[in-house]
Amino acid sequence: MSQLPEALRPGIGLRPGGGRPDLEELVVAQYQGLWESIAAHAQRGVDVVVDVGLHESFSKPRAIRRDAARRLAGMAILFVAVRCPLEVIWERRARSWGQSESEAALREAVQRWQVEVHEGLVYDLELDTSVLTPQECADLVLKRIASGPAGDAFARLATDT
Repeated sequence: MSQLPEALRPGIGLRPGGGRPDLEELVVAQYQGLWESIAAHAQRGVDVVVDVGLHESFSKPRAIRRDAARRLAGMAILFVAVRCPLEVIWERRARSWGQSESEAALREAVQRWQVEVHEGLVYDLELDTSVLTPQECADLVLKRIASGPAGDAFARLATDT
């Protein structure tokens, strides 16, 4: 993010809610580049792990999820939900960054993110980081990949509206 000029931040990390319609075209372009980069690496035999929150809460429809599924069509994708209860998120943010849930704007943004990134989605695997360690999460993902076949949840996004 530090590579973006201040006026274009947060870019792809744009929070749900349509509060920065001036950045939404940039966000669409950044996501398109991300999907194309993922596809290029995967087509060359590179295993790719992507940690991204996909939401559709913009000032107008942007079809970010559908575009991702279409651009990555035919690839073996395991679509994983990483969840964590809000109270645990606040404990972690307080420890890591000194942030408090009492800041109303921040509280609203974090709560909206937790809803919007999972809204209407079905996953191949769901993980709860409040009860699983990072190693346990990684082990479950690896176990699911090894048991095959690839998931189909992500591909279904191509037909979602």
